[in-house]
Amino acid sequence: PSDEGRGYASEAARALASWALAQPDVLAVQATIEPDNPASLRVAAKAGLWKVGELETDEDGLVEVWETRASGG
Repeated sequence: PSDEGRGYASEAARALASWALAQPDVLAVQATIEPDNPASLRVAAKAGLWKVGELETDEDGLVEVWETRASGG
């Protein structure tokens, strides 16, 4: 709570995606996010991911699929 809104989650997500995409066999990073979770949607956007679709899952129902890809990938 005292750290909410300070950008820590966005910074961590951005660093994780960057690290993952630097790995030799990683072409993309994906996140599935429940559409009624605006904070997570903002984190994904700030981390450089884009909404690429939706998916129906048994566990969470309808989720949005967000993704970023390696350069040239």
